[in-house]
Amino acid sequence: MGTKLISMFLSRGEKNRGQALKAYAALLESDSTKPEDADALKETVDLLGKTPDQVYADAEAIKLARELLATVKKGVGLDSGVENAREAIRELKEERERVLRELDNRHQALQQKYSELHNLQVNAKASRLRFEELRHKHPEALGHIPVPDPID
Repeated sequence: MGTKLISMFLSRGEKNRGQALKAYAALLESDSTKPEDADALKETVDLLGKTPDQVYADAEAIKLARELLATVKKGVGLDSGVENAREAIRELKEERERVLRELDNRHQALQQKYSELHNLQVNAKASRLRFEELRHKHPEALGHIPVPDPID
């Protein structure tokens, strides 16, 4: 046998195997219940030398591969959406921090105002008590000075 003939034989064998593998995968993916598809699968399985366990394993692998590829496709083109969402989160965080700073400033201002008013009230009560004591000691000199209504 010449080398050219061997090369032709091997080339055809690889071509036939490649075609058989494509047909095998297509048949495993199909949901066909046609007898002719079952016969084609048997013929292809025999040609490829596959065992039943290998056929089941290949079918599961193809199914899983399709599921994985479907998941991959869901992620295609999401880069800009993910980046936009990340930027929106960053902006919202900055806004939240700004609003919290504003609220803290307002709170501090109100605390300061409260403290000032409270101190005035405490001093007013203390001064009233001292005035009452002083008026009690000197009723003739201080009796004519009106005292504001009691402070709450």
